[in-house]
Amino acid sequence: MKFLVVVTLLLSWRIVCAQDTEGKSLHFKMGAEVRVTPIYFKPPPNFIITSDRNILPQEGDHLSGLAFIYSLEKDFSESWSVSFTQQIRYDFLYAPLNLNVQQWPDPYFRTDYKYALMTDLRIDVLRNLSSNWKAGLGVGVGGLGSSYLLTEAFRDDFGGYLLITTEQDYTHPFVSATLSWQSSKLQAHLRANYTKHFPGFFHGKEFIQPVLGVQYRLFSF
Repeated sequence: MKFLVVVTLLLSWRIVCAQDTEGKSLHFKMGAEVRVTPIYFKPPPNFIITSDRNILPQEGDHLSGLAFIYSLEKDFSESWSVSFTQQIRYDFLYAPLNLNVQQWPDPYFRTDYKYALMTDLRIDVLRNLSSNWKAGLGVGVGGLGSSYLLTEAFRDDFGGYLLITTEQDYTHPFVSATLSWQSSKLQAHLRANYTKHFPGFFHGKEFIQPVLGVQYRLFSF
C-alpha cells in the first residue's frame, strides 16, 4: 500500500510534466518548515502500560519540529499551477525501553533516543487568488524511512513469556490545504495536514497538523 501511494504521487507528477508547457514556467524552490504539534480529534489516554514492549513512541516529538523542503512548481495558466514537494528531516523515532515483564520500566532518564532520516512527499494543485496570494489542496504520504523493530512480550499458558519482533513504521497518507503569500522570490505559507489514521502507539489516531514554512525561488525554466 505504501509503495502504491509513492508510485502514484511520482507518476502523477511525471504526467503533469509531460503535458505541453509552451510558454509556461517550472520553478525550483528551497526552504524550511516548522511542524507544529498535531491537534488530535480524540485525546490520548492519561496513562499507558509499556512493560510488554521494548520502545516508547512519543508521537508529539516525532511529528513536530523543523524540516528542510524543496519543491518544483509548474504553471499551467495565469491562475493554476501544480507543485511537487519533498520534506526531509532527521527526527525523533522512539525512546528505547528495557523489556521487563516483571516491573515498570523507567523511560524518563534515558538519553539514547533513536533518530532517523525521514521524508514526506506531497502534490498540490494551486490557484492564484491575487498577485501575491495562492491557495491549494494536496495529497501526500508522510513518514517514509521511519521503520523500526518492535519486540513485544506475551504470556503463554505455562506462565512464561513469548517474545515476538515485528517491523513497524509511521508511514501514513494525508490530505492538505495550503495558503501562501509570495513577494518576488520569497514565499511564506501556512498549511494544515489532515491524517485519518496514524500508525503510532495509539492506533487510529486522527489529527490535523499545522505547518508553517518559508521558501526561496532559486530559478525558473
